Amino acid sequence: MEYLNIQIFDITAKILSCIVSSVVIFCFFDARYERSYSEKFLYLLVKCVVILLSFVVNLFQLPIVNLSYWVLIILFASRFLYYGEQTGILKYYLLNVSFLFAYSLCEAAGGILVELGIRVLGIQQEASVISFVCSLSSSISVIFLYYLLLRRLIVKEKQQKVSVIQYVIYVLISAYVLINIGGILFLMQHTLTERDYLFLLLDAVLIIVINLILFYILDVIAKNNELKYKLSIYESQAKSNYEYYESLLQNNKKMMAAIHDIRKHVRVMEELQQPDKEAVLEEYMTSFEKMLDTLNPAALEECTDK
Repeated sequence: MEYLNIQIFDITAKILSCIVSSVVIFCFFDARYERSYSEKFLYLLVKCVVILLSFVVNLFQLPIVNLSYWVLIILFASRFLYYGEQTGILKYYLLNVSFLFAYSLCEAAGGILVELGIRVLGIQQEASVISFVCSLSSSISVIFLYYLLLRRLIVKEKQQKVSVIQYVIYVLISAYVLINIGGILFLMQHTLTERDYLFLLLDAVLIIVINLILFYILDVIAKNNELKYKLSIYESQAKSNYEYYESLLQNNKKMMAAIHDIRKHVRVMEELQQPDKEAVLEEYMTSFEKMLDTLNPAALEECTDK
């Protein structure tokens, strides 16, 4: 392979890895914590700077330097860009750093599986091509395992259970990824031409972009379903409260009318308090007591309490 092609594969692999790392890590912070600032442009700028600096760090090809860089990014984001509500400071920082190590394990798992497949199939290719494919599989495994596993174990989103449709889409995405990886491994069993090299590059970019887009869409769908569910609960509570206060209002109206009638009866009885009208007063009081018995004692007590 020509030196230029080797450099193109190496640079493409590093760029894709840096983009995926930045997107996934900031997705973790956005999903679990609140942003310290409301300016979206600020966070977009930070992500671009992080990707650029990550690419520069990757040029040294020193794992310890790369890990140290991402630890610093995690601490920086934890201190200045996000904050955790009702979370102890030590627990807050330890959880964020532990996510980075979980991310590294997911990244390593993808690369190890593809490298194992290459050895089992006995594929003999340029080291740069093998390194490129392993890096690609690592980025894909990070995206897939983050959305399917880490987001529910570490992030602990306050969402409903994953629906059957979402699981079906996860399976379809998995099938798409496996078919592409399988196709790449099959292609690598043969002598590669310039067109094959171009296909590998384009396919790698498409796999990463399509996976990010599909999982983003799934994320949006899940959040919309959650909002619809909460909205239905709020509507049900609002309707129940409306009916309750409407019944109170009706009872209040009845009680006000009853109080008005009682005042009229009291004035009549005051006028009947004369020696020659005792029989009429007694008869009137009997009818008045019967009228009081028709009132709703429970409604009267409820309105009095309110």
